[in-house]
Amino acid sequence: MILPVLAIPPAVAAVAKAAAAGGAAVVAGAFMLDVYNTSTYTACQNFYGQNGVIDNFCEATGHID
Repeated sequence: MILPVLAIPPAVAAVAKAAAAGGAAVVAGAFMLDVYNTSTYTACQNFYGQNGVIDNFCEATGHID
């Protein structure tokens, strides 16, 4: 599935690229798809603990309860 470029906030795209560069391409892709299909908040709830870059992003943006 090709996602529209404007559908993903730049900060989220940067997090996914960093996670993918760290060897977690599958997790990063799934995170991006979850953001696209639901929301950044929901994606953070679903993926927190699976990748340090995603964890840092979710904590910094307040998307973790």
